Amino acid sequence: MKVRAVLLVLALLPVGAASSALAVTRPKPKPVCNIMVDDTGDASYNNVPGDGNDDIVSGDLASNGKTITAVIRLASLAQPDPMAPTGQGFFVRWNAKGSDNQLFLSARTFPTGTQFAYGYSGADPTSGINTSYTLGAATGVVDTAKKEIRISAPNASFAAAGTKLPLNTKLLSPVAEAYRIAGQGVVPSQTVGGQRVPIGGLLLMFDDASGKSYVVGTPSCVTPGK
Repeated sequence: MKVRAVLLVLALLPVGAASSALAVTRPKPKPVCNIMVDDTGDASYNNVPGDGNDDIVSGDLASNGKTITAVIRLASLAQPDPMAPTGQGFFVRWNAKGSDNQLFLSARTFPTGTQFAYGYSGADPTSGINTSYTLGAATGVVDTAKKEIRISAPNASFAAAGTKLPLNTKLLSPVAEAYRIAGQGVVPSQTVGGQRVPIGGLLLMFDDASGKSYVVGTPSCVTPGK
Protein backbone atom coordinates (compact mmCIF):
# COMPACT_ATOMS: atom_id res chain seq x y z
CA MET A 1 0.00 0.00 0.00
CA LYS A 2 2.80 2.37 0.84
CA VAL A 3 4.46 1.69 -2.48
CA ARG A 4 1.24 2.45 -4.35
CA ALA A 5 0.78 5.67 -2.40
CA VAL A 6 4.27 6.83 -3.31
CA LEU A 7 3.70 6.02 -6.98
CA LEU A 8 0.42 7.91 -6.95
CA VAL A 9 2.03 11.02 -5.51
CA LEU A 10 4.82 10.87 -8.06
CA ALA A 11 2.30 10.48 -10.88
CA LEU A 12 0.42 13.57 -9.75
CA LEU A 13 3.46 15.83 -9.63
CA PRO A 14 3.72 16.44 -13.40
CA VAL A 15 0.01 17.24 -13.57
CA GLY A 16 0.37 19.84 -10.84
CA ALA A 17 3.43 21.29 -12.51
CA ALA A 18 1.59 21.50 -15.84
CA SER A 19 -1.37 23.20 -14.16
CA SER A 20 0.96 25.80 -12.63
CA ALA A 21 2.49 26.46 -16.04
CA LEU A 22 -0.94 26.95 -17.60
CA ALA A 23 -1.87 29.43 -14.88
CA VAL A 24 0.96 31.82 -15.86
CA THR A 25 -0.49 35.11 -17.12
CA ARG A 26 1.08 36.37 -20.30
CA PRO A 27 1.65 40.13 -20.67
CA LYS A 28 -0.82 41.99 -22.85
CA PRO A 29 0.51 43.05 -26.26
CA LYS A 30 1.79 46.60 -26.44
CA PRO A 31 -0.66 48.89 -28.29
CA VAL A 32 0.44 49.99 -31.75
CA CYS A 33 0.82 53.71 -32.37
CA ASN A 34 1.84 56.04 -35.19
CA ILE A 35 1.44 53.43 -37.91
CA MET A 36 1.81 56.27 -40.44
CA VAL A 37 4.68 58.74 -40.03
CA ASP A 38 6.15 61.61 -42.02
CA ASP A 39 8.89 64.23 -41.71
CA THR A 40 7.93 67.69 -40.52
CA GLY A 41 8.39 70.79 -42.64
CA ASP A 42 7.88 69.04 -45.99
CA ALA A 43 4.35 70.18 -46.90
CA SER A 44 4.12 71.75 -50.37
CA TYR A 45 2.18 71.71 -53.62
CA ASN A 46 3.82 72.40 -56.98
CA ASN A 47 6.71 74.23 -55.24
CA VAL A 48 4.30 76.29 -53.12
CA PRO A 49 5.22 75.70 -49.45
CA GLY A 50 2.50 74.74 -47.02
CA ASP A 51 2.08 75.68 -43.38
CA GLY A 52 1.67 73.64 -40.20
CA ASN A 53 -1.98 72.93 -41.03
CA ASP A 54 -0.86 71.04 -44.14
CA ASP A 55 2.08 69.26 -42.48
CA ILE A 56 1.24 65.69 -41.39
CA VAL A 57 3.40 64.35 -38.57
CA SER A 58 1.76 60.96 -37.99
CA GLY A 59 -1.50 59.04 -38.26
CA ASP A 60 -3.30 55.93 -37.05
CA LEU A 61 -6.11 53.51 -37.82
CA ALA A 62 -7.76 51.72 -34.90
CA SER A 63 -10.77 49.42 -34.67
CA ASN A 64 -12.42 47.11 -32.14
CA GLY A 65 -14.42 45.36 -34.86
CA LYS A 66 -17.45 47.60 -34.41
CA THR A 67 -16.06 51.11 -34.96
CA ILE A 68 -13.08 52.21 -37.01
CA THR A 69 -11.29 55.47 -36.24
CA ALA A 70 -8.70 57.37 -38.26
CA VAL A 71 -6.40 59.97 -36.69
CA ILE A 72 -4.27 62.55 -38.49
CA ARG A 73 -1.76 64.54 -36.43
CA LEU A 74 -0.39 67.80 -37.78
CA ALA A 75 2.52 70.11 -36.97
CA SER A 76 -0.05 72.76 -36.02
CA LEU A 77 -3.79 73.11 -36.42
CA ALA A 78 -5.76 76.33 -36.63
CA GLN A 79 -9.33 76.55 -37.86
CA PRO A 80 -9.97 78.25 -40.11
CA ASP A 81 -6.57 78.13 -41.74
CA PRO A 82 -5.83 81.62 -43.18
CA MET A 83 -3.73 80.00 -45.89
CA ALA A 84 -6.69 77.91 -47.09
CA PRO A 85 -9.72 80.25 -47.11
CA THR A 86 -11.93 77.84 -49.09
CA GLY A 87 -11.18 74.92 -46.78
CA GLN A 88 -9.07 71.81 -46.39
CA GLY A 89 -9.50 68.10 -46.94
CA PHE A 90 -8.03 65.38 -44.72
CA PHE A 91 -8.21 61.71 -45.74
CA VAL A 92 -7.02 58.37 -44.40
CA ARG A 93 -7.19 55.71 -47.12
CA TRP A 94 -6.47 51.99 -47.06
CA ASN A 95 -7.09 48.73 -48.90
CA ALA A 96 -8.71 45.70 -47.33
CA LYS A 97 -8.83 42.06 -48.29
CA GLY A 98 -12.22 41.30 -49.83
CA SER A 99 -12.73 44.78 -51.29
CA ASP A 100 -11.79 45.85 -54.80
CA ASN A 101 -11.99 49.51 -53.79
CA GLN A 102 -9.76 51.71 -51.69
CA LEU A 103 -11.67 52.78 -48.58
CA PHE A 104 -11.42 56.09 -46.73
CA LEU A 105 -12.45 58.24 -43.80
CA SER A 106 -12.37 61.97 -44.44
CA ALA A 107 -12.87 65.42 -42.95
CA ARG A 108 -13.44 68.47 -45.09
CA THR A 109 -13.32 71.86 -43.41
CA PHE A 110 -15.30 74.65 -45.08
CA PRO A 111 -16.06 78.21 -43.98
CA THR A 112 -19.58 76.93 -43.30
CA GLY A 113 -18.49 73.95 -41.17
CA THR A 114 -16.77 70.56 -41.26
CA GLN A 115 -18.08 67.48 -43.10
CA PHE A 116 -16.99 64.02 -41.87
CA ALA A 117 -17.56 61.12 -44.25
CA TYR A 118 -16.70 57.53 -45.11
CA GLY A 119 -16.57 56.02 -48.57
CA TYR A 120 -14.41 54.53 -51.29
CA SER A 121 -12.27 55.66 -54.20
CA GLY A 122 -12.48 54.39 -57.74
CA ALA A 123 -12.39 55.38 -61.38
CA ASP A 124 -15.37 57.43 -62.49
CA PRO A 125 -17.23 55.36 -65.12
CA THR A 126 -17.69 58.38 -67.37
CA SER A 127 -14.37 60.22 -67.23
CA GLY A 128 -12.02 57.58 -65.87
CA ILE A 129 -10.81 60.07 -63.25
CA ASN A 130 -10.10 58.56 -59.85
CA THR A 131 -12.91 59.89 -57.68
CA SER A 132 -13.85 59.69 -54.01
CA TYR A 133 -17.42 58.51 -53.53
CA THR A 134 -19.09 59.25 -50.20
CA LEU A 135 -21.19 56.41 -48.76
CA GLY A 136 -22.41 58.25 -45.68
CA ALA A 137 -21.72 60.69 -42.87
CA ALA A 138 -19.06 59.84 -40.30
CA THR A 139 -18.47 61.43 -36.90
CA GLY A 140 -15.37 63.30 -35.88
CA VAL A 141 -13.63 66.23 -34.32
CA VAL A 142 -11.06 68.82 -35.35
CA ASP A 143 -9.04 69.07 -32.14
CA THR A 144 -6.89 72.21 -32.33
CA ALA A 145 -5.54 71.66 -28.79
CA LYS A 146 -4.13 68.22 -29.66
CA LYS A 147 -3.37 69.27 -33.25
CA GLU A 148 -5.18 66.25 -34.60
CA ILE A 149 -8.25 65.24 -36.60
CA ARG A 150 -10.25 62.15 -35.61
CA ILE A 151 -12.88 60.48 -37.83
CA SER A 152 -15.00 57.43 -36.99
CA ALA A 153 -17.59 55.21 -38.68
CA PRO A 154 -19.15 51.78 -38.06
CA ASN A 155 -17.11 48.94 -39.60
CA ALA A 156 -20.26 47.44 -41.09
CA SER A 157 -21.02 50.67 -42.98
CA PHE A 158 -18.32 49.78 -45.53
CA ALA A 159 -20.35 46.78 -46.71
CA ALA A 160 -21.53 48.84 -49.68
CA ALA A 161 -17.90 49.03 -50.83
CA GLY A 162 -17.32 45.29 -50.54
CA THR A 163 -16.42 44.51 -46.92
CA LYS A 164 -17.73 45.01 -43.38
CA LEU A 165 -14.21 45.04 -41.90
CA PRO A 166 -14.73 42.28 -39.28
CA LEU A 167 -12.18 41.38 -36.61
CA ASN A 168 -8.80 40.21 -37.95
CA THR A 169 -9.27 41.99 -41.28
CA LYS A 170 -5.89 43.25 -42.46
CA LEU A 171 -5.94 46.90 -43.55
CA LEU A 172 -3.22 47.38 -46.14
CA SER A 173 -1.16 50.36 -47.27
CA PRO A 174 -2.73 53.03 -45.04
CA VAL A 175 -1.98 56.61 -46.05
CA ALA A 176 -2.95 59.96 -44.52
CA GLU A 177 -3.35 62.95 -46.82
CA ALA A 178 -3.73 66.71 -46.31
CA TYR A 179 -5.27 68.87 -49.06
CA ARG A 180 -6.30 72.44 -49.66
CA ILE A 181 -9.64 72.79 -51.40
CA ALA A 182 -9.55 74.91 -54.55
CA GLY A 183 -12.83 76.02 -56.05
CA GLN A 184 -16.16 74.45 -55.30
CA GLY A 185 -15.86 71.45 -53.01
CA VAL A 186 -19.23 71.15 -51.28
CA VAL A 187 -21.12 69.28 -53.98
CA PRO A 188 -20.03 65.61 -54.25
CA SER A 189 -19.76 63.72 -57.52
CA GLN A 190 -23.28 63.16 -58.79
CA THR A 191 -25.29 61.92 -61.74
CA VAL A 192 -26.01 64.59 -64.34
CA GLY A 193 -28.18 63.66 -67.34
CA GLY A 194 -27.91 60.00 -66.49
CA GLN A 195 -24.13 60.00 -66.33
CA ARG A 196 -21.77 60.20 -63.38
CA VAL A 197 -19.83 63.47 -63.49
CA PRO A 198 -17.20 64.38 -60.86
CA ILE A 199 -17.98 67.99 -59.90
CA GLY A 200 -16.76 67.89 -56.32
CA GLY A 201 -14.14 70.59 -56.64
CA LEU A 202 -10.37 70.35 -56.84
CA LEU A 203 -8.21 69.02 -54.02
CA LEU A 204 -4.54 70.08 -53.96
CA MET A 205 -2.45 67.62 -51.93
CA PHE A 206 0.20 69.29 -49.76
CA ASP A 207 1.39 66.34 -47.70
CA ASP A 208 0.93 62.65 -47.05
CA ALA A 209 2.17 59.97 -44.68
CA SER A 210 2.23 56.26 -45.44
CA GLY A 211 2.83 53.32 -43.15
CA LYS A 212 2.50 49.71 -42.19
CA SER A 213 -0.63 47.58 -42.16
CA TYR A 214 -3.09 47.30 -39.28
CA VAL A 215 -5.22 44.32 -38.25
CA VAL A 216 -8.75 45.06 -37.00
CA GLY A 217 -8.93 44.31 -33.29
CA THR A 218 -5.26 45.02 -32.55
CA PRO A 219 -4.87 47.21 -29.42
CA SER A 220 -3.98 50.79 -30.32
CA CYS A 221 -3.02 54.01 -28.59
CA VAL A 222 -6.21 55.34 -30.21
CA THR A 223 -9.56 54.43 -28.64
CA PRO A 224 -12.03 53.60 -31.46
CA GLY A 225 -14.93 56.03 -31.53
CA LYS A 226 -13.18 58.75 -29.50
